[in-house]
Amino acid sequence: MNALSKRAAQNVGTYIGHLPVSLTEVVDDSNWIDLSFAENYTIRKEALEIFRDAVATQLGESDLNWPHGFWGEARLLTALSSLFNAYFAPFEPVENHHVVLTAGAAGSLDGLAWSLCDAGEGVLVPCPYHAGAYEVFLNIHTGIVPIPVNVGALDDVFGEGMIPTLEKGLQNATVPVKAIVLTNPHNPLGRCYSKQNLIDLMKFCQRHDLHLISDEVFALSEHECSNLRQPRKFTSALAIDARAHGCDASKIHVIWSMSKDLGATGARLGCVVTRSKDVRDSIALIAHTSVSNLTILFARALLTSPQLHAIIQLNSSRLTAAYGRIKAFFEENSIKYLPCEMTTFVLARLAPYSQKRDDEKAAVAFYQKAGILLFSASDYHMPPEFQGYMRVSFAVEPERLDIAIDRLKIAYQMYITRGSSVLESTI
Repeated sequence: MNALSKRAAQNVGTYIGHLPVSLTEVVDDSNWIDLSFAENYTIRKEALEIFRDAVATQLGESDLNWPHGFWGEARLLTALSSLFNAYFAPFEPVENHHVVLTAGAAGSLDGLAWSLCDAGEGVLVPCPYHAGAYEVFLNIHTGIVPIPVNVGALDDVFGEGMIPTLEKGLQNATVPVKAIVLTNPHNPLGRCYSKQNLIDLMKFCQRHDLHLISDEVFALSEHECSNLRQPRKFTSALAIDARAHGCDASKIHVIWSMSKDLGATGARLGCVVTRSKDVRDSIALIAHTSVSNLTILFARALLTSPQLHAIIQLNSSRLTAAYGRIKAFFEENSIKYLPCEMTTFVLARLAPYSQKRDDEKAAVAFYQKAGILLFSASDYHMPPEFQGYMRVSFAVEPERLDIAIDRLKIAYQMYITRGSSVLESTI
């Protein structure tokens, strides 16, 4: 690594060895079904039809020009503002000058981290969260320090215990803290913060002069869940009148992308909604060359399509069907799982014999041999009592989900029958 800068050598040494197999190896889809990444395949055919029509009827020479718009192409900014006003119930209407485009939600997170923090400063991240994503995206470019805030119990994530936990995390931080990042709807729990949760978080940030970053990439990925005692509808941070609660609205920033809700991860179209002109300008300086005209064409075509509302509803109904199918598999096989009402995944205890992180890693390798890619609970800073849980993405095509469930059933039964010897055979 002598040819690399110190920061590049540190990144390569820290992260390359921990990348998921689906990124580092050539995956033959006929052999593996990837239920690890939070992809959404349920509405891809409908989205692809709109994209193909846009290429056939709208693609022109001007799309080979330099992208128009420093903060984003004006017509796409208008389409995004309309989406937020229609589906996020903002307290004040979102206007074009509140939105800046990025290359996916990862680009949004990177832009906000760069804009709000200097190298060596910290960001509080309430656990559980996807360590592989946040700890990379927050640190790899900016050099800031993600600070996991461990909850005593999962009920504290959405309950009264969250604020005292954050206060303790802030007090124990060894670096200056500039912001808090949360996922709403939650990744990996698939639940929503209540309006009061969000108000309390805003007040916490105001007391300590922190920015609040709300990652809302699953905002439209709702599905039915019959066995939740108190299912919650999604409430966006945009829906809160921050000023009425004594909070600075210019320090509240929302991330959204087309990746999850509209099944277009590969398009790499994300955005930040912010009331801060300085933050918007700073992100644009970083991101204004990162979103291609072809991506802009795709996004504009989908977001302005007369079919958009029907596609969003179709997404919800297909997620409901897929969730019901995977839930039935868990219940038929007495597999513990955490019910959820949002997102494209669910946590299930597919490795009940796991007693430590190495056991979970061995179980992941075991399921990989059976043709299923999964992430373990240890990848999300879950509390110790949830050892053996895995995040299972269910938003795949029905026929592939059926195959995946068949493979999971065979592998799980083998795991239960053979016990720890299964794990030993994968080491």
